[in-house]
Amino acid sequence: NDIGDMNRNQSMIDSMREHAGLKSTFLLGPTLRFLQHTAIFNAMQQGAAWLRVSTRAANEPATVANSPDLWRRYLMALEETVTLARQRGVKILLVIWPSAAQVAEPEPREAQEALATAARGLLLDSLDLIPVLRSVPPDGAGAFLLPFDGHPSPQGHEAAARAIAGSVAVLLPPAAPAASATGAR
Repeated sequence: NDIGDMNRNQSMIDSMREHAGLKSTFLLGPTLRFLQHTAIFNAMQQGAAWLRVSTRAANEPATVANSPDLWRRYLMALEETVTLARQRGVKILLVIWPSAAQVAEPEPREAQEALATAARGLLLDSLDLIPVLRSVPPDGAGAFLLPFDGHPSPQGHEAAARAIAGSVAVLLPPAAPAASATGAR
């Protein structure tokens, strides 16, 4: 996830559990399940997301993502993950997923460069998705669901999935030869 996530008071999984608990309450649960199938709910979600992003942008200095302490913690967590994966014989592909703003304009790429450098230092394969997502034709939604949502569009997900699949394919061990239909028993 985003390096700024290292600065959160609550982990994402705990936030998701809390949200699921709210959705399972007596009155709120059935109401939400009904509203989720309406345009009203979609508008409420977009409004809430806009408010969260605006509030966070106003209250969180832009430098927080460039904090040396957050980067140190982030890279330590990455190194721990790599160590655990290697102990279990699992190969890792570090996918560097850009924000919509980074794809749309030549925004500073310090984060991508820092992650690519870390990957090289850990002898990891990495994939920066900026060129992939920039190649998505802008007709329709383009690579992202802008202007209301900075998440990838179906076209953005498809382009990323194809690039990731191509990168993962080379990491996989060779497939065992298939047994022939007339083979030995």
